[in-house]
Amino acid sequence: LVLQVPIGGDDWHAPQVAQANIVLNEKIVQRETLRRQLEKALHEARHNLEVDRAALEIAERRKSIAETKINMSRIAFEAGEVALIDYLKIQAGAQAAIRDAAERAILVQKDTALYNQVLVIMP
Repeated sequence: LVLQVPIGGDDWHAPQVAQANIVLNEKIVQRETLRRQLEKALHEARHNLEVDRAALEIAERRKSIAETKINMSRIAFEAGEVALIDYLKIQAGAQAAIRDAAERAILVQKDTALYNQVLVIMP
């Protein structure tokens, strides 16, 4: 008479192994999904940063031109060559360009912060 007592053989552990494999596969899928989302966020952050840096360059050039325009129009107004209404219009347009450059600089800082956040870089 032979008595066999199953003590943890392959047949005994098969259901637990199958369940563990299911959980493992779900976690792998979740990890890959998160990785793809992170790659997408990094790409978007990098793209936005590049675009806004280019826009900031243009805005800075416009700001420089606007400052020159303000000085020239002030001189022209003081000399009586330009009417007050024209002088004020020139100033308003130039101030808008200066304000745009400041807003672009803030936007680039925001984009840089977002890019660093995606890369987990602490300031």
